[in-house]
Amino acid sequence: MHGKFILFDKTIIFFKKYQRYGNPEYDTGRYLHWNHRRLAHWNHEIASRYPQHRHEPPDDIGSNFYPLLGAYSSRSPTTIDKHMRMIRMSGAGITKKTKKIDFKNLFKFY
Repeated sequence: MHGKFILFDKTIIFFKKYQRYGNPEYDTGRYLHWNHRRLAHWNHEIASRYPQHRHEPPDDIGSNFYPLLGAYSSRSPTTIDKHMRMIRMSGAGITKKTKKIDFKNLFKFY
């Protein structure tokens, strides 16, 4: 068959920017959310083999992956700008600031 091949991509990606991360530079001299307590294993015998203290940023954070921007503050204008640039570079076509996602009407046009 000759002609154009058109692929309709209906992939939807959600970006959620949490406003709870903080660092000493922007957030009253302390880390916020990066330093939560370690989550203990549900088996007490196994849990006793691992540390239970809080994470100690900036090198030890409560995450399996270390962010490219380090232990950032969600309030930092520079961080917000960089995050928006990353979203734009990802190819996301629409961004919307919202506190609530309307899942009922989300796929209305698909």
